[in-house]
Amino acid sequence: MSPVICNTSPLYYLHQLQLLPLLPALFGSIWVPQAVCDELAQGAKTGCQIPDLAQNPWIVAKSVVLDPGIAGLDHLGDGEKAVLSLGLLHPKSLLILDDLAARQTAEQHSLNLIGTLGILLAAKKQGHLNEIGPVLNDLTGHGFHLRLDLHNSILRRAGEPEI
Repeated sequence: MSPVICNTSPLYYLHQLQLLPLLPALFGSIWVPQAVCDELAQGAKTGCQIPDLAQNPWIVAKSVVLDPGIAGLDHLGDGEKAVLSLGLLHPKSLLILDDLAARQTAEQHSLNLIGTLGILLAAKKQGHLNEIGPVLNDLTGHGFHLRLDLHNSILRRAGEPEI
């Protein structure tokens, strides 16, 4: 099975929503580059509620040497660069990314990707969530940036009434 490689923000937001268990339910184990572990640890030092990766045996920390073509992309964070670099090493992998610039870079390299919203849709489709609407509201309450048109598009795809 191809690896699933996760960036910082999906872990953070799913943890805030108490929906982190969706990841192993949908994908089994998840690879997390060391740079993502470092970003989460930095967030914890600033008082953010972050998941304790050691308490989630389905999370596998991975070291990665940055791809030279990715390393110089100054508009990406360290975690995003590491996720993309690991994805390039494993081209059949699935990358979990929310950041638009990182998603565009993944698409330029023909890498498979999904984001937090796609995870929520997959979870509903597989019966892990009954409704997405309330979850989207909670997500934006935690600082997730979601345009109204995208919010409604997700609700439509989930078969739920738009706002």
